[in-house]
Order: sequence, then structure tokens, then C-alpha cells
Amino acid sequence: MRAASLERPQHPVHACPGRRTPGLPPEDLDEVAGLVEAQLAQRALVRFIGEWVHTDRDLTLCRQPEIFAAENGGFSGSAVFAYKLNWQTVLFAAYADNRRLDAQSDPQPADRQLFFKVSYAFQR
Repeated sequence: MRAASLERPQHPVHACPGRRTPGLPPEDLDEVAGLVEAQLAQRALVRFIGEWVHTDRDLTLCRQPEIFAAENGGFSGSAVFAYKLNWQTVLFAAYADNRRLDAQSDPQPADRQLFFKVSYAFQR
């Protein structure tokens, strides 16, 4: 395994707990992101990325609570496989899955994507 990390990203001012942006309710934002990358062989690489975001809002402190949800969040995950055919050609295949919380706070599928790419370096 070449690299692995888990981090809690920095948030913009309007999303920090305890801070208040005029017109927006105070938020309690929980965000975790992770990356795992493994070199399977000299020519093959796999990478997994996941990110969980969850926000709770106190709507009693908002001037227009009807336009905000008290809770929202979701999970985004992806996997990438890369295979180097030769020094100038690489094949990529990737899958991504995004989920959002429903009214009962259960993750529901939002969208899925499948990706394939051939990268080639041309010579002069």
C-alpha cells in the first residue's frame, strides 16, 4: 500500500460551529474524507476515495426556517483503477457513487457514474 490518509478538512467561515452568518442558521458541520492508494503491481494502481458530510442546523435561530433543512448530508465514494500498457499509454477505469440523506436520515442513492479513459502520449 503506497498511501493512506484520513482527514477533517477546514471549513469556510459560514460553516464553522459557533459562527454566525447573517441570514443563515448556525451549523454544526461534520466532514471526514479518506484516501487509500495501493500499487498492485509495477503497472497497476488502485485508488479509493470517500467523503462523508453531515450538517445539523438550529432552525429556531433562523429568520426563514422554511427554506432550510434541519439536517442534511451524504456520502461520496469513488474507485479508480489504472493500468500502464507501456511508457506512453495508460488505461483508466473508475466508478463513483453518491448518496444523500432522506427525511429519515437514511442514505439514498443520488447518482452513479462509470468512467473509462485511454491516455496516450504522442511523439513528434
